[in-house]
Amino acid sequence: TTLITVAFHDDFSFDRGCTIFGPSVMSFCRWPQPVAKEQIGLLTFQDYIKTVFQANMPSHTFFETLYIGKKVPSWEDSHGVNLAFSMLSSGLSALHRAGMEPIKLVRDQLQPRFAFDALGLQTFVGEGFGKSFSPDEVARGTDKAGGTSVIERLMDKYRDHKDALGILMSESALSMHLLYDNKTKLFLLDLSEFSSFAPLKGYAPLGGRAMFEELQGRLVTVQMDYAGQTYTS
Repeated sequence: TTLITVAFHDDFSFDRGCTIFGPSVMSFCRWPQPVAKEQIGLLTFQDYIKTVFQANMPSHTFFETLYIGKKVPSWEDSHGVNLAFSMLSSGLSALHRAGMEPIKLVRDQLQPRFAFDALGLQTFVGEGFGKSFSPDEVARGTDKAGGTSVIERLMDKYRDHKDALGILMSESALSMHLLYDNKTKLFLLDLSEFSSFAPLKGYAPLGGRAMFEELQGRLVTVQMDYAGQTYTS
């Protein structure tokens, strides 16, 4: 085996031998050591959206306070990531061509289902991550099972214990699903196409739409459309 020096995001590095399978399936066996003094630059999401998608977002939104690198660091395994997503996409396409819905296969294996329970779900989170780190450990870019307490702290931060959806759309990756309506000056979350899926027994139907207004650096829910009813703030 060949020894390489690797570095994790928490700056913990050590020598790890590459397995015989490593080089053939990924460009690096683990994260390589970052290149000293390499500059990747910073860009606000506002400018990123304008540059990459040629779309103009409204001024003075929270997108101006979130940043992303201008380029991918040279030491990151972009090739391996792209390969993994390509394999996933090919698998999904093959199932669709065979007339099968992948998400239904997953749902069928997760029976019986149970209602939301933070402590109960924590067990499954731990199984999914294996022995890498415990379910209640906040590390490596994930809140894990601590997500419940995170939203509670955000509610305290904004002094709002009612609009959990607006806070989630402001502070989490769920905001990737937002669209902006230039006419109404509102952000839109549209999941209405999910209403075509039959819900599990005992569960509420999927689907719905929500509209948000940007106020003082966060999104506030102003309207929700669900199951034929419209709710306004």
